[in-house]
Amino acid sequence: MSTTIQHAGQQAAGAARQAGDQVRQAGEQAKDQAKSTFETVKETGKQVGNDVLSAVQQFGSDAKRMVQDKTGALTETASDYLDQGRRQAMSLERSLEDQVRAQPLAALLVAAGLGIAIGALINRR
Repeated sequence: MSTTIQHAGQQAAGAARQAGDQVRQAGEQAKDQAKSTFETVKETGKQVGNDVLSAVQQFGSDAKRMVQDKTGALTETASDYLDQGRRQAMSLERSLEDQVRAQPLAALLVAAGLGIAIGALINRR
């Protein structure tokens, strides 16, 4: 009987070793799978970070271009208004010169009247 018990003990020990080996293998597989999953998550995180960075850079570039376009358009519009005002002022100057040449006495009287009126306003203060 003792050989039977020894034999049963050896079988139990062998089964325990085999079970231990299986547990170790399962642990190693779980460890490898966790490591692989971690690397996948890490790479996905990097890619998402790069995608977000790229999108933010593109947004900034687009915003800068829009501001430059609007600034250019405003500058052009302001320049057009300035040119138009300059042309109108020159036209008014020519018209005034023509009036003074056509009627110098009337122009002198108007200038004297304006001078007297402005002088009176200044002396009131």
